Amino acid sequence: MTQRQKNIRGLITSGILLVAVLAWEGWEYRSEMQETADRSKFAIPDATRISKVELQSAQDTVHLEFDGTRWQVNQAWPADRQMITVFFATLAQVETKRPAEASRADSLRNSIQQEGVHVRLSEADGRTVDFRVSSSSPTYFVSEEYPIPELVTLPGYRVDVSAIFRQTTAAWRDRRIFNFNWQNFRSLRATFPREANDFTIQSVNGVFTVPDMPTDTARMNEYLDAISLLQADQILSPDRSRDSLFQYRSPEVKISVEDLAGRAYELEVWANPDGSNSKIGRWQGEGVLFNALRGRLLLTTRTALQRRPQ
Repeated sequence: MTQRQKNIRGLITSGILLVAVLAWEGWEYRSEMQETADRSKFAIPDATRISKVELQSAQDTVHLEFDGTRWQVNQAWPADRQMITVFFATLAQVETKRPAEASRADSLRNSIQQEGVHVRLSEADGRTVDFRVSSSSPTYFVSEEYPIPELVTLPGYRVDVSAIFRQTTAAWRDRRIFNFNWQNFRSLRATFPREANDFTIQSVNGVFTVPDMPTDTARMNEYLDAISLLQADQILSPDRSRDSLFQYRSPEVKISVEDLAGRAYELEVWANPDGSNSKIGRWQGEGVLFNALRGRLLLTTRTALQRRPQ
């Protein structure tokens, strides 16, 4: 065999190897893309398309709707922004791990349909996405398109994926109590019916003062900051014994915040009848629960804001 023939054979062999390598890499790429697509079959990466959400279970039905400014709960209350963020982050990142075993797929699907959460996502153009979520961990998703329940996870997190879908109406509501804008703040008045420790904080040309009292400015500003960010730990369901507490016992403190438009936002606070250090509040006519730390904040008195003698 001449050198020229050897060179030609070498080129042919190299070409065959190159084609084989490219074909293998192409197959691997397609397989990887297909695997990624399969894992993301329930994911909704673009939350901006969603304008309505319905979460229906045996316990509750929650309607979330975007009004152009923010999300509303059951067309009545502002939604908790953090809950909304977690919900759509879950939809964007959820991945399927594996389908349920064939031996239990039917029973699991029936259980999800009876006890799980029916999720319906609606886009502004009327298109909808429907699927169901199991009611406990580990979490399975199922839909008409994918009738075999799929075990789902959030990559990098060890969490109960179903938890965000199982929240009740009260849990979805914004629990910020006052949420006032400093530019609109006029005054805060705390009244203590059982002791002479009332005080009023006023804003005069942007300067906060407690009239007729030498004030610890740093302590007062810390108090106002905490009150402006105050949120309840839980919005409580109606309860007759709690209604009796509200009706027949004086609150430990009543806090009223007024804005420049003259609107007042009020919160009344009682000791928790269960004997714990938490506090029960009445806010917008409803019962709310505060943990012990927030309870101590709410009981801040005039004396606590007074400047100590040097």
